[in-house]
Amino acid sequence: MLRRALTTTTTTTRGVEGLRARADGADNIPSKSSSSSRADDEARASANAVASAKYIAPSLSSLSSSSNDAFDALPDDVVAYALSFCDAKTLKTLTRTTRRFAATGACAVVERGAALGVARRMRDEGCEGDAVLKAREGESWMDVLAFAEARGEARAVGVVASVSASENATTVVTSSGESYVWGDVSALVKNDGGLFARRTVHAAAGYACVARVGCENTFHVDALAQSTSGVGSPGNFHQSSTMQDELRKILTPPSAHAFGDARVVQIALGRLHVLARTHDGKVFSWGGDAAGQLGHGTHRVGEAIARISLGRSSTASTVRRKQRMHGGGGSPPLHQNFLLLDSFASGPRQISALEEEEVVKVCASRYSSIVLTKSGKVFSFGDNREGLLGLGDSIVRCSPTCVATVKEHVADVCLGAHHALAVTDDGLVYSWGSNRRKQLGFVGERLSTWPALVELETQDVVRCAAGGAHSLCLTADGVVYSFGANDDHQCGQKHLPSMRSDDECSPRVVPGIPTKIVEIAAGSKHSLAVDSSGTVYGFGSNEKGQLGKIERSVVSMAHVCT
Repeated sequence: MLRRALTTTTTTTRGVEGLRARADGADNIPSKSSSSSRADDEARASANAVASAKYIAPSLSSLSSSSNDAFDALPDDVVAYALSFCDAKTLKTLTRTTRRFAATGACAVVERGAALGVARRMRDEGCEGDAVLKAREGESWMDVLAFAEARGEARAVGVVASVSASENATTVVTSSGESYVWGDVSALVKNDGGLFARRTVHAAAGYACVARVGCENTFHVDALAQSTSGVGSPGNFHQSSTMQDELRKILTPPSAHAFGDARVVQIALGRLHVLARTHDGKVFSWGGDAAGQLGHGTHRVGEAIARISLGRSSTASTVRRKQRMHGGGGSPPLHQNFLLLDSFASGPRQISALEEEEVVKVCASRYSSIVLTKSGKVFSFGDNREGLLGLGDSIVRCSPTCVATVKEHVADVCLGAHHALAVTDDGLVYSWGSNRRKQLGFVGERLSTWPALVELETQDVVRCAAGGAHSLCLTADGVVYSFGANDDHQCGQKHLPSMRSDDECSPRVVPGIPTKIVEIAAGSKHSLAVDSSGTVYGFGSNEKGQLGKIERSVVSMAHVCT
């Protein structure tokens, strides 16, 4: 069929009519006039060839040497138009396998096709101004097309595609693929929050590192300064050679082929584990699995603690040493036990329990994980202290378990250090986990192991973000609400005489943001809000520079981050 379509692309009337038949109803094809000159016939043939190119394009990837002669007969403009309907992978295959493109300079036709493909995507997405992708110096249009495809699969909208916050760091990725890092970065990240060279599809900030992924599963991981410095406070990763070995495992970028033919479009970082979502809705995980946070059905906390308590582990002396560091006979914080006992997955592995689901978002925090599916279901797994998984108890889950008590279709979900939030299609907000700092949005209980409805003055919430002990909610009108701990002004609220100085209990609108917000993020003690123009506003702790180049350790009101 393809060979017949290509061989009929001639300047004759027969070729015009043959292509018209194969165009399958293409619109605006000029009709033949009896007084047409040969030039008119050629123009009509070219127009029909262009109309047919859209239907020929899906078969181009199967071109073989037997069809090269016919393919070689097509004019360059028709070939470029046909190629504009192909994806980047098909174009790269054609440049290697098709004789026409092997000739010197012939790849210019492929580049023109890729450029047309990018332009079509930009029109379809309604992109204007700075949001329109352009090839940079030294970058091919095929590379730009591959990024545009990945950006669409990541469901990125607006000038800023994604924003992420952790304990002491912030990442921002623009829709054109520039990525920025602010905060507690080591020497591995140059010019303290500057522009990275390659286009980034998604980036995430974690406790130990900042990770970003390109359009062809190329990972780049940078350690945070707190994980590479000398002896310091409890919870850092430099206290033993074992810790350093574990850190190196999480800092080692996975192979681009570890995900098969799938393209990674989103990543999430816990303390020592990583989740990755691919374009087809599958989830891969790797790193520490002490609490079952990788979702593969196993965890080793109980076994390892039993060995240590009996003195049968080489780490028993390390535990005793840490007990002395933390006050004599007392135990170190539980999260340090996780660090000591963690077993590590050697590389990315698909979570088989989610194979039948199409996942649209992944979240990770400390030793817990949450995912959201296209069908609006929430699954949680890993550490479940204080009911963080929303399953009505505090039992560790090593496989994804559905949070079935939220009956409505969930549109967004987020996971903080000790609590979680979910937003339904109807704009309602549910919260669960620790409520020690009123981060669940209500007074009374110190924790909630089941999802509980948050009473907001509005019911049109579309996004949520959970930090260390505070929460953010974004409405359809672009208004941000905050509640929870406010000791470093991470809620963006001035202290009121009627409340404790370190708590912001009931949800309130964050003041001082002059424009409509489209995205939000919450770190341990800082918050971020992005407007439709790409301006990033920040408030809260800036002790490590996580709010950009602001010469203040605490930012009490929303301030533009640069």
